[in-house]
Amino acid sequence: MNTGSKTADYLSSALQASPLTPEDISARVGLSRVSHFTMMANGLTRVPLHRIPALSDALEVSCSEFLFTALEEYYPEVHQVLTDILALPLDRDEEELVCLYRFAALDGRIPVEGAVGEEIAKILKSAREG
Repeated sequence: MNTGSKTADYLSSALQASPLTPEDISARVGLSRVSHFTMMANGLTRVPLHRIPALSDALEVSCSEFLFTALEEYYPEVHQVLTDILALPLDRDEEELVCLYRFAALDGRIPVEGAVGEEIAKILKSAREG
């Protein structure tokens, strides 16, 4: 490894941990040639951001972790804004909480009442002001 590209190293490590071959992954991701995948994994070309969800799924790695690795390398200003303003990326527990919330609120709204709702409102207000 050690290509000088954190994104390529991430992809290469995921490939090494996967039981799939580069040919399998290329087919699952919809790459026309295996050489495109190997060039990405070797740091010879950038990983297209729109391919990260499919690559993450095929390699069974965290899509957000992979995406933020690529953003940090390829677009450091965007990465910094997302980190500073939105406090992204979320850690695994936060991601799970968001997924549970979204699942429970298929219509996009869950009323949170009582003391928990009041505390959440305070935290959100403080975050918006600060």
